[in-house]
Amino acid sequence: TYTFIEGEKEGVRACVGQDIENNLISIDMLEGHIVVGGASRWGKSSFLNTFITYILMTYTEREVVFGGCDFKKSDIYYFRKFKHFTGEVATNTSEFLQAMNNLEKEMNKRAEILDKANCRNVISYNEKHDKKFTYIIYVIDELPLLTSDKECADKLRLIMGQCASYGIYFILATQDATKESIGKCKMNCSQVVGFHTKDETDSKTLINSDILKDITVRGRCFIDNGAETTEAQIFFLEEDEIEDLLKDKLKEKYKQLQEQEG
Repeated sequence: TYTFIEGEKEGVRACVGQDIENNLISIDMLEGHIVVGGASRWGKSSFLNTFITYILMTYTEREVVFGGCDFKKSDIYYFRKFKHFTGEVATNTSEFLQAMNNLEKEMNKRAEILDKANCRNVISYNEKHDKKFTYIIYVIDELPLLTSDKECADKLRLIMGQCASYGIYFILATQDATKESIGKCKMNCSQVVGFHTKDETDSKTLINSDILKDITVRGRCFIDNGAETTEAQIFFLEEDEIEDLLKDKLKEKYKQLQEQEG
C-alpha cells in the first residue's frame, strides 16, 4: 500500500517505506545529498520511483523542481515528461556539463540575493520571506557511467560541495559501490540508502558496515542519516500506478501525445 502523509508540509520530505515495526519512514531532502546504492534489482529503482512520485504529488513546481542525468535512458529518463522536471534529462556528458553550468549560474544568482538579505542559506531565507526560492533536486542514475569521465566527475564534486546552501541537492544512484567509483562523491552525501550489496567491501563503502551484504529481501534497505541507521522496506510502485498517480502532472506535449494515441 502506498501511503501519503497529509498535513502541513515540512522540509522537502517523501514517505518512502516502512520500518520493521511498520512505522512509516520518510526522508527529508533538505537534510543533505543522498547516495542510493546496492546490487542490480534489489530496490534502487523502487526507491527512486517512490521518492520522486511522492515529491511530485506533494509539492508544486514552484516549491520543488527536478533535473536529472540518465545515460541508460531508463528510470530517471522516464520522469522527464512530468512538469516538475525542468528542461531535459541529460543522456550524455555534454548535456550533463551544460546542466552543471546552468546550476552554477543559478548558484551565483542565489548567492547575491542571500547576501543582500543577510541569510546564510536558502532554508533560512525561505523561512523568513513570503517569496521563496524553489528547491532543486538533481538525480543521477548509475553514477559510475558519469564519473568515468574526469571532467564530469570534477564538475560534479565541485558543484556538490557548494550547492546545498543554495537549495540545490543531489541524489546519486549506483550499482558499483567501490571507493574508486563513489568515494569522493559520497563524502558530500549526509544520507545513505543502502540495499543488498554483492560483498562486504561495497557494504562498508556505502554505510561503514557489512550489514548490506546480508540483506535477503528485495526492497529491504538500511537508511543512514548520520544520526541513526534504520532498517526499512521500500514501497514498490508499478509503472501503471505511477502514470495514474501523476497523470495531471504531465507536460502539455505528453498530454497531447496521449490524446492522439488514445
